[in-house]
Amino acid sequence: MKPIGPPAVYTSMDPSPDQKYILITYIHRPYSFIVPCGRFPKKVDLWTSDGKFVREICDLPLAEDIPIAFNSVRKGKRSINWRADKPSILYWVETQDGGDAKVEVSPRDIVYTEPAEIVNGEQPEVLHKLDLRYGGISWCDDSLALVYESWYKTRRTRTWVITPEKEITPRILFDRSSEDVYSDPGSPMMRRTPTGTYVIAKIKMQDEGTYLLLNGSGATPEGNVPFLDLFDIFAILSGPTIPIIGEGDEEANDRTLWEATSTYVEMSPFMSANKIKKPILLIHGEEDNNSGTLTMQIGGCNNTVSPAWKRGNLDASNDEDPKETKDTALSASGGGPGRGIEMANQEEMLIQRVTELYEEISGLSCLKPSMEVNQLFTELGTGLPPPSSIDVNKLSNDVQEKRSKLIELCGEAEGLLESHYSTILGTFENPIEHLSIFPYYQNYIKLSLLEYTMLARHAAAPPSRVAFIGSGPLPLTSIVLAMCHLQNTSFVNYDLDSDANELAKCLIAGDRDLSARMVTRTANILSVTHELREFDIVFLAALVGMDREEKARVLAHLENYMAPGALLILRSVHGARAFLYPIIDPCRDLHGFELLSVYHPMDEVVNTVIVARKLMAAVPVNMVDQGAAQGAMAMLPCKVR
Repeated sequence: MKPIGPPAVYTSMDPSPDQKYILITYIHRPYSFIVPCGRFPKKVDLWTSDGKFVREICDLPLAEDIPIAFNSVRKGKRSINWRADKPSILYWVETQDGGDAKVEVSPRDIVYTEPAEIVNGEQPEVLHKLDLRYGGISWCDDSLALVYESWYKTRRTRTWVITPEKEITPRILFDRSSEDVYSDPGSPMMRRTPTGTYVIAKIKMQDEGTYLLLNGSGATPEGNVPFLDLFDIFAILSGPTIPIIGEGDEEANDRTLWEATSTYVEMSPFMSANKIKKPILLIHGEEDNNSGTLTMQIGGCNNTVSPAWKRGNLDASNDEDPKETKDTALSASGGGPGRGIEMANQEEMLIQRVTELYEEISGLSCLKPSMEVNQLFTELGTGLPPPSSIDVNKLSNDVQEKRSKLIELCGEAEGLLESHYSTILGTFENPIEHLSIFPYYQNYIKLSLLEYTMLARHAAAPPSRVAFIGSGPLPLTSIVLAMCHLQNTSFVNYDLDSDANELAKCLIAGDRDLSARMVTRTANILSVTHELREFDIVFLAALVGMDREEKARVLAHLENYMAPGALLILRSVHGARAFLYPIIDPCRDLHGFELLSVYHPMDEVVNTVIVARKLMAAVPVNMVDQGAAQGAMAMLPCKVR
């Protein structure tokens, strides 16, 4: 190991596919006291892999004036990346509206490209112009790339087909609403290149045609029908312009199958099925995270715990005594002014990266599982360390607002992820035997064991009835607890979303034991009153109540109607992980409950676990009008990992 550059506040280093160059990004002065470090002056340089400076790509000034409106961006070059299909070709985007989404201009964004090293002073080439906000590129080769654009306010999303190295007019492939799941055509399958990048996979057929594979969940009024389709995209490039079926073009949107039969037939992948003369074998490794080529594995539960009602006492490691609750991350960080400055710098860099990821995520046209969505949320989740002293309540108003929006985006993405896998699991004869295909299944195993350990410490006897509020389309906590730990207990799962509940019912119906002990009910928990007294334990998912006021309404309702002595298990987050989910402050937010334990995980399990007991005597609470509270609730119909 050797140093290859001067000291600086580096934020990213991105090698080219051929490993000959590195994109170096760092922030520099003047800093600001009114915006996070993600808006500080930022410089992007190009180096060789051995540390030789090649040239400056850009030097962006302090950005204190980015409008708060959705789709507003920073001025100058952004999304600077390497082409995945080339050894060392750069591309980036530049806004034409000054970064202000309220400004009407055409084009709104321009995508540029140029080689790493400029030989004769060539200017960057214009790759494509967009009237909406740029949302990413899927590269294939010189003959094909897909460019995505979207507009949050109208939910409009468009996919362009371009030929990077040929003089062929770009064509709109899809023009639709991101909320219209029935018209979702799917996403292209990707393949790994020898350099480790991912590009669109093409399939050569016996008719000498070249096709793409599109995969999607196939939403229909009757339920999801996942699909994998062949698509002759090159016929669109070589033929006349084909009207787009979907939202966007009003004239095309009004044409039915009977009015434009030839168009529908030409665009349908089904009409090419007869050209496949031999079976196609698709092979992938178990690290392949493409949602359309899952590695199916069977898993089970083998974790056991001896509960308090069997052996008298149980110590849960890392479990905080509520009378001595403190920030262990701060107490373990060491002292001295140098250490404090180092921690402050680390926190600033972390907030900067989270802000950058928020801008990328909020610019996506759809949050359904895809390679781009998976990569962004994986980086977000893994980039938030558990031992963190960040206090989100002390962040600037701008960062606070983005955090609130980011939590909403995380909740939406997680709901779509769970629906996707629940749909796939529902295709098996016994879905319970295949739960391990869900990528975070092991997190649920760990979290459920942790929660069982904590409740067993405080429960006098095994519970007979358990309620889970915010169970979602994939109620893994209830399922794991019922299968592995509470095998004689009855469960009731509550969720707002009837579609999510139907998916969950399909999973449970395939197992005779679970279907006898577990039911799913569609209800706003604020409308469930005296029924709550029937439960010995109530679980509250982290996304039930998206802010402090909403969470307070739910907790006050549970205080009013839970049985005295019943246990309440809540999921919250701690430190930097508060960028993912809402926070519960047990000392501030719990009234009418005795706080028993607080546990902050230090591994890949995200959620803090809080255990409290309903007090035997009633405690007065400032209750809001129940009718108004029900109408104001914004509980998401999903749960968290």
